[in-house]
Amino acid sequence: MLVDIDSISSISTTKTEILGCCSSYGMFVDIDNQDRGFWLSFKLWDICRYRFDIVDIVVIDNKDRGLGIWNACRYRFDINIQIVGLERSDFKTSTVKEFTMDWKQKEEKKSQQNNIEIIDDINYQCNFFGLRLPFLQKFGNAAGFTAIYSVSALFTQTLSSYISSQIPTLEKQFGLSSYESGIIMTFNDIGFLACILLVSAIPRLVHIPRWLFGTMFLFSVSALLCSLPHFLFPTESPKLDLAMSSNNMTGSLTGSKSNFILCSEELERNNSIPGMERKSGSRMLNSVDSSMKNISIALIGLGMILQGIAKAPRGPFTTVYLDDGCDKRKTGFYFGIIIGCSIFGPALSFGIGGVFSRIYVTLEDVDMSPKDPRWIGAWWLGFVVFGIMTLVSALPVLCLPRYLADKKSKNYEDKIKHTDKSEDSTMTKKEKFKERATSYIRVIKSPVFMCTLLASLFNFSAIIGKIVFLSKYIAAQFGVPLWKANITVSAANLITVSIGTILGGIITRKVEMSPRRCFQINTVLFLVPFLFFISELFLGCKQPEIFGFNSHMAKAENISSVCNCNPQEYFPVCGTNDVTYFSPCYAGCSDTVRNGRLFVNCTQITSGQATAGLCPFDCNTFYPFIIVNVIGSFIGALSIMPMVIAKMRSVEDRDKATGMGLQSTVVSLLAAIPIPIIFGKIIDTTCLIWSSGSNKKGACALYNIEDLRFRMVGTAILYKFVALGFTLLALKLVWNINDWADLWKGKSLRKNEDEVKLVVSANGHDANKGRQTEDK
Repeated sequence: MLVDIDSISSISTTKTEILGCCSSYGMFVDIDNQDRGFWLSFKLWDICRYRFDIVDIVVIDNKDRGLGIWNACRYRFDINIQIVGLERSDFKTSTVKEFTMDWKQKEEKKSQQNNIEIIDDINYQCNFFGLRLPFLQKFGNAAGFTAIYSVSALFTQTLSSYISSQIPTLEKQFGLSSYESGIIMTFNDIGFLACILLVSAIPRLVHIPRWLFGTMFLFSVSALLCSLPHFLFPTESPKLDLAMSSNNMTGSLTGSKSNFILCSEELERNNSIPGMERKSGSRMLNSVDSSMKNISIALIGLGMILQGIAKAPRGPFTTVYLDDGCDKRKTGFYFGIIIGCSIFGPALSFGIGGVFSRIYVTLEDVDMSPKDPRWIGAWWLGFVVFGIMTLVSALPVLCLPRYLADKKSKNYEDKIKHTDKSEDSTMTKKEKFKERATSYIRVIKSPVFMCTLLASLFNFSAIIGKIVFLSKYIAAQFGVPLWKANITVSAANLITVSIGTILGGIITRKVEMSPRRCFQINTVLFLVPFLFFISELFLGCKQPEIFGFNSHMAKAENISSVCNCNPQEYFPVCGTNDVTYFSPCYAGCSDTVRNGRLFVNCTQITSGQATAGLCPFDCNTFYPFIIVNVIGSFIGALSIMPMVIAKMRSVEDRDKATGMGLQSTVVSLLAAIPIPIIFGKIIDTTCLIWSSGSNKKGACALYNIEDLRFRMVGTAILYKFVALGFTLLALKLVWNINDWADLWKGKSLRKNEDEVKLVVSANGHDANKGRQTEDK
């Protein structure tokens, strides 16, 4: 509301008056008491400070009040202050110069120097539910978006990877095989595939930050959904009901005391008693109810599907939002930071997962070690924690503007509006479909893009197959507890991957990423990790010897006949003589103390004692494996951003979203969905002993670790080799191309030069022929 100076000239000067537009309907304040001037100045400022429309304040005939308002509001560029009836000498010269120059004039003058025309539009201003708070405006650019969204990307990525850190626990809790675990992991990408094609076509038609907030809210819901099985089917505190010993022999044998876990010489004699027979009762490793198992899998699967749906918009939306809103040379740098923080998410999830794996599932303090075969970690706790953190980190994203301010000009806005709205309003549905189909055809016809896509497909297949079961592999291969495997993956592997990704983004910013240079970098960064993968074939342990299974079989048979051991009941114990026994029965143990954690009266052990779990492996390749894995992963991570740049630049600007959407679809359909199942099936083929506590095979209790290493790592090497081949092919295709625009046109510089030479040669030949004719 502008106040005309002439209209207030008739106002009585006997009163001290302030006019101001400080609310939706304006404001008129009339105060007789001049002593209240300072209070009124403060009150007016208090009303105005949350107003973000242009506000005009007129102060009449009051020096103190004018100074009060000026001191309160002079840093506000959306308030015009006019002081009437006061002399210039009443204020400091510098102050007068500041408030007499209209803020718009200053901004226009500044913008003319930078050749930027200011747009006073909420589409370029950060706001929180309509409130355009001044301190938020510093985040309305590419750097601000990167800082805010990187935190959100960190927590959203933790959820997808957290379940990988808990696969062995989930298998034990619900009696799952690795094949079934792989199926659960694919639910994430089933949800992703269900909507990726749709969301990849609409990034410029929607308010991207608000959609990103919606996806993170969906992540939070999915996390809480995955934790529901724990609350619906609470796990009881561990209570052992072991096989009877010589001290608890009764006149009748019940099912609960016929596990044949402990040595019981009396059992054979009592089998001759009428009505006495062996029965398979409750087991050391608790059985899993089929209905509980199915409902739990359904809930976790539904949560993973919601995660996939929430994951779909992230790639296309952030690609368009950043690439359209900042200098193209800086795009890779900002993407590197976001992806680097995203990759740090799995490091966080595996690290926290390791901590939660050391906490018993009921959060109780139980007298049991994580090495105990019955131990189940607090797998559900991570879903709750990360779900809440994701929701909290999503709130700042909601404040971001529709367009970034790095290209804040009318020409840019008009370009965006013309690209998105004019086509949307003038094109028919048939034309829109045709344009979308044409965009996919253009992308598919790009041989360089397709080679890059296939290289990413096979490279991702090797990585996801390894990372999904990496904690399980380390625990089985090197005999370390799950919590240690998770922390190792977190601290030694994924942290270096996130650092490598950020450095890869810096490389794309510092180095001129021409087509040939880009693929040269990618080729080198694909070759080195491939060699490190090969070396992992030779970094493993030998199969541990287990008394009664693959060691001392003749002696074990004698003990079994005396103690009536059940060869189907696998419950490894480690004697004080550093020998692993198939079960306490094979160690001759007849009793237990400390809730089954310590077995005593063991006739085959000098000290007569054994603890639950395998003995430590005599293997010194654990740390070399970690070092090789870290270096290979770091170098491989350096290629992430150059590959992103290669995929984005190998198609035209108008096809970027289509290309990224197609890449996400192909990778999900042909890698993310089948690969966990394939690797899970491969892992199951190496199982030696299955848990007998579920309806079918259940969880694997013991693996052939040598077969596990060669089959799992060998399969990953095969995928890496194919990825390297497609990268070399792409390098060959762009070898003579120095500009991405030439790639879009299907031309090369050498081809153009050859054509020019051919024309020049032909013209020269004709000219010489003409001279010869004249001479004759």
